[in-house]
Amino acid sequence: MEKHLFDKIEEQLRKYFAKDEIIKYLKGKLDILDEQIKAIAKDIKECNIMLEPTINSPSFEERIQSSSTGESYAERETMRVTELQIRRMTERQFEREKILDQIDALQIENNEIEWKIKDFTEDQKKLLKLLYKNKWYEQQIADTIFITQSQVNRRKKAMLNKLAMLDEWNEVC
Repeated sequence: MEKHLFDKIEEQLRKYFAKDEIIKYLKGKLDILDEQIKAIAKDIKECNIMLEPTINSPSFEERIQSSSTGESYAERETMRVTELQIRRMTERQFEREKILDQIDALQIENNEIEWKIKDFTEDQKKLLKLLYKNKWYEQQIADTIFITQSQVNRRKKAMLNKLAMLDEWNEVC
């Protein structure tokens, strides 16, 4: 089996066994983004904008503020700050959608792995769990289930080869 295919399958197995932790982490990020989006939307809705006072305040003789566009300083600054808030909210919404895509992709990938290992024996599934969820070394597993390290390695390679064949078969279809 090619090295990159072997590595790809091992990475899929690691993600499969870490799915709950990854989804919990991503949902935590979603919660933070949702709170930020709500806060920004509230600030926009309530016009919660802090404007810095102008450096050169007009003298008392100046009663009319003139501008080439007809906008006052306060109007210009309010529009600028509101545009920045809208841009921040749009960035958060875009980031939120990217996270939702990651969750969807993870669920699809996990479904594929579940389909591939459904016919494995309980011993094989236990071996995969010890290797990729518990992150045990082959020697630790060998000592626990009373076989040699080379037998653990052989069983691991046999399972990965089977998964690779299913992967290749899936790509052909």
